[in-house]
Amino acid sequence: MCRSTIGVQRGISDESTQSDEGFRVFIGGELETSYDTASSGWKKEGGRLVMTIEVPPNTNTTATIEFPNGRKSETVVAGTHRFEL
Repeated sequence: MCRSTIGVQRGISDESTQSDEGFRVFIGGELETSYDTASSGWKKEGGRLVMTIEVPPNTNTTATIEFPNGRKSETVVAGTHRFEL
């Protein structure tokens, strides 16, 4: 089992695009698994946070999504999933 987190940070000084609030506009990452690539990313769209999660294809593969706004976590199956918060 692999556990990894990718997050949004305030006040990072680099070449990324940042919003007026000081947050990065997009951040994401990928992880090569024995089944294929798993990925997650966040971006700001019209004042909302949009999360895109890709779970590798396999009949037994699932991922538990934990949301930053207190929304109850969800377990999803293989495929691409989009959540708007």
